[in-house]
Amino acid sequence: MNSIIHYLHILILFPFFLYVSLFKFPYVIYHIIFALGIFTLLYHIYLNIIRKKQLKWFHIFIVSPILLYIGYVKPGKKNNVYKLLLMFAFAMVGFHLTYLLGFNTG
Repeated sequence: MNSIIHYLHILILFPFFLYVSLFKFPYVIYHIIFALGIFTLLYHIYLNIIRKKQLKWFHIFIVSPILLYIGYVKPGKKNNVYKLLLMFAFAMVGFHLTYLLGFNTG
C-alpha cells in the first residue's frame, strides 16, 4: 500500500503541481485544487486523530492550507504561493523517491 502512495505522489501529484505552478490553467482546475485540499485535510485528520496510524502533521498544517488557498482565493500567477507549491512538488519527488529506491525505510 505504501508504494502505491509513493507512486501516486510521483506520477500524478508531481506533474499536477508542476502544471499548476508553471502554466496558465482553466478555471475548473481551481475547483479540483480546492477539492484536493479538502480531501487531503480530511484524510490526514482521519489518519492522525481517529486512527492514530500516522503522526504526519505536515499535510494538515502546510499542504492543505496551500491547496485550499489557491482553490478558494484564486490568486494571480505572480503570487508567491505558486513558487511555494513548485518547491513542495520537487521536495515531494525527492522524498518519495528515497522510499521507492530503498534509501529510507522508516
